[in-house]
Amino acid sequence: MLVNITDLPTSIKNKLPYSIRLLKKPIELTSLPISIQYEISNFFNNQLSPNVYVETAEVYDVSPKMTASNDMSTLSIKKDLLMEYLNNYFNVPLGIYPFDPLFGNELKKYLQTKNTTVRNTLISNEVSKIINTVNTAFNSNIQVIDLSLIPVEFGSHVEYKISIDISINDDIDNPIKETIEVA
Repeated sequence: MLVNITDLPTSIKNKLPYSIRLLKKPIELTSLPISIQYEISNFFNNQLSPNVYVETAEVYDVSPKMTASNDMSTLSIKKDLLMEYLNNYFNVPLGIYPFDPLFGNELKKYLQTKNTTVRNTLISNEVSKIINTVNTAFNSNIQVIDLSLIPVEFGSHVEYKISIDISINDDIDNPIKETIEVA
């Protein structure tokens, strides 16, 4: 919920840190200290006046990243949601979840293939499968721009990172370009 600090009563504003009191734009309620969140929530529930600006954002999902109030952070922007899901799919090996053994991918297994032509084909097929799964699930338009293997040397052995440049074309005028790295 977004709250405009300037429209709050003085009794609540005085309890806020000075840097937050000076904000002119609406602030997310969950980013405030817990005690202030409680008072603002009570204020809205008890005496909501028409000049107070309150907006509830559409939430697509939650992320396991903790906020200042020890709560899970919400994903209210579709791009963030798509990136979170793509990162999850690309970084979880197949069969690691006991209750969902089909979740994940075999990219790390395919990196061990000695024949580079076969390796590149297997990796590009796996990436295409994951992109198509997310596109279908969220009715989005994600396209792979570039897929590259980056060797990282550690003394006597070499590990590879997969760098995937994607374009999210949900907004035709403004495609969003992102890079995902799989270790």
